[in-house]
Amino acid sequence: MTPVYIDFLRHGPVAGLPALNGVTDVALAEGALDNMQRQAKRFAIEYQAVISSPKRRCRTFAERYSTQRDVSLHIEPQWQEFDFGDLDGVPFEQMNEQQRSIMGLFWAHSTNFELPGAECYEAFSNRIWSAWQHLATSNPQSTLVVTHGGVIVVLVALLMNIPLADAYKRLHVGYASMTRVCFYDDPKQARIEFIGAPLV
Repeated sequence: MTPVYIDFLRHGPVAGLPALNGVTDVALAEGALDNMQRQAKRFAIEYQAVISSPKRRCRTFAERYSTQRDVSLHIEPQWQEFDFGDLDGVPFEQMNEQQRSIMGLFWAHSTNFELPGAECYEAFSNRIWSAWQHLATSNPQSTLVVTHGGVIVVLVALLMNIPLADAYKRLHVGYASMTRVCFYDDPKQARIEFIGAPLV
C-alpha cells in the first residue's frame, strides 16, 4: 500500500517592518525564496501536486517550484493565514497607544481574545479543517502545501486533538520549516512524522 505524504512548507521571512501579517499581502524578504528552495529540495518526494495560499509570500515560491518540477499548481484561499483584522499589517513600532494595549491583551490571552475586526479562531479552525478534509479525501495524492505558520499550527492541533491555545504556546513552526503528515487509505489515521523541521 502506497503512503500519501502531505508536506507543509511555511513561507520564509517577509519584507518590511515586523507586524501581524495575516491577509496583508507582503512580499518575501531577500534570500527567502532560495531558503524555501533549499528546504523543499531537502525533503522533496514525488509530489503529484502543489497547493499554495494566494499570498505572494507563498505563491511566488509555489509557482516557481511547480514549474521546475512540472507538477500542477492549485491556488487555494482556504490555506491563507488568519485575518488579524484592524491590526493586520500594522507595523508594531508604528502602533498608537490604544493599538499597543490591544496587542498586549492579544499576546496575553491568545485565542481567548478577539482582535477588533479579526477572523474568529473558531471560523479559522473550521476553514483549515475543511481545507484538510478536501485535500485528504478528494483524490488524495502526495502534495506540497505552501502556507503559513498559523495554518500549520492549527492543523497540527486539530489532527492531534490539542487545545488551540496550547498549540500556539507549545508548537514552533519557524520560517521555511517543513511539517509532514502521512496516511495510507484512511486520512482519519493520519500521523504527523515531524513538525516545523527547521532550515539547516
